[in-house]
Amino acid sequence: RGGGECSALATRACLMEGGPPTRADQPGADVWSQAAVDRGRMRFADGDFQGAVREFTEALAVAPKSLPVLLQRAAALLEAGEANAAISDCTELLTLDPWSVEALTTRASAKRRNGDLLGAIRDCDRALRLDHRSVEALVNRGVALCQSGDYERAIEDCDAALTADPQCVSALVNRGAANIALGDFGTAERDCAAALRIDPRSAPALSNQALARNLAGKHARASQDHSADSDACSRSAWGLAGQFAVRDAHKRNIGGDPVFAR
Repeated sequence: RGGGECSALATRACLMEGGPPTRADQPGADVWSQAAVDRGRMRFADGDFQGAVREFTEALAVAPKSLPVLLQRAAALLEAGEANAAISDCTELLTLDPWSVEALTTRASAKRRNGDLLGAIRDCDRALRLDHRSVEALVNRGVALCQSGDYERAIEDCDAALTADPQCVSALVNRGAANIALGDFGTAERDCAAALRIDPRSAPALSNQALARNLAGKHARASQDHSADSDACSRSAWGLAGQFAVRDAHKRNIGGDPVFAR
């Protein structure tokens, strides 16, 4: 059934019972819960992360131990900027399913947002023991390592991610960021160019390419990247940060900070 039909059926069932279900064994509970999940997914896809959190929370009121819904709410919380709440959902999920690679990588992302780089690396290490080809875990650990200053190991993780998925834009962007930090601007530029062949609208790839070119003294080409980046940045908070970093760096004729793809 479509989300609208599910919502209508759930509403009718709840009206008959006098309100929304609060237990899985109540009439209409399964339909009500699935309708909330469907609405949450649509809100997430539309970028309404707070709305998605509300819908997933409604679904969890009926089925509090639903692992897929807990994971989806954690992802929505993370995108909504509520890293601590995302960590809490992932930790709860991991008590129910200690082998969930997705919960570990989502919690690693949240820990990294909180500045807990060691905690993020440990979660990724655990995820990779369960699935050594997890691209999400490799990319996540690579960013945490790069932010910790361990650029060589960060590049190794990006290389491994690209072996598993040669089309992984995040791994290319983040390897470029690590190469910028190491002063290898030519390799960084090539990584960003490869990322842009896959996704021409990638704001972090445009930002990092401009930064690498600027640091290499290619100021005219960096300005062209900056112009292209402006449109992509208008749709991306992390791209916007990169836009201002590159703009300020260009004014000073020195480099800014590279941007990481999440």
